[in-house]
This record gives sequence, structure tokens and C-alpha cells, in this order.
Amino acid sequence: MFDPEDQRVDEFELSPDSSPDGGVTLHVRAELDMATVEGFEPALERAIAESAGPVIVDFAECRFVDSIGVRALIRGGRALAARGRVLRIVGAHDQVRELFGMIALEQASAIEFDDRRNGDR
Repeated sequence: MFDPEDQRVDEFELSPDSSPDGGVTLHVRAELDMATVEGFEPALERAIAESAGPVIVDFAECRFVDSIGVRALIRGGRALAARGRVLRIVGAHDQVRELFGMIALEQASAIEFDDRRNGDR
């Protein structure tokens, strides 16, 4: 289903997940803010449309997220919830995790957190 060579959108890369549930992983390799959200949102929408399982957003290489980035994650979570699926956030560094905690993102519909860091799988 996925051609990894065709999935690069600026600093965001989409790849099939190794789990048997049909999920995909979206790797965030840039700050997720007003300057980059225009690349992130289409990649997230594509991940949702072209997969059947959870969408995993890997923040292991992302050191900063602002409110615009959070809004994109909430929209993605809502789109997945409407399909009975979840958005799973993994690898969030301290600033990112702290922001998510302050706004109670983990309480948003269809958004889950996994505290594993890159390489802990």
C-alpha cells in the first residue's frame, strides 16, 4: 500500500508500521509549528485516508510544538475517532510532552500517548 519513497513531505515521512493492525507511522523531523503545519496536515490526512489502523505520530526527532501543531493533532484525532481509530503519539521530548500535559491533550478524543523513546521499541 505504501511506497516509502513517495511519502516524504518536507520534514514529515510516512511509513508502514510493523504491527499487524494496519497502522502507519508519521515521523516528525522538524518543529511542528505555524511554519511547518502546512506540510504536516496533508501528511496526517494521507496517513488517515490510506491506512486501516492507528496512526502513530513519532516525535522522537521533534523538539518543539506550538498551538498550531496541537490543533492539527486534535483535528487528526477527531478524524480518526469518527472512523473508530486512534492517533498514538510516541517519542515526545520534554518540551513537547510538557505542552501536551498543560493542555490535557491526552484527554482529547482518540489520542493516546506512549512514552517510549526512539529506539525503545
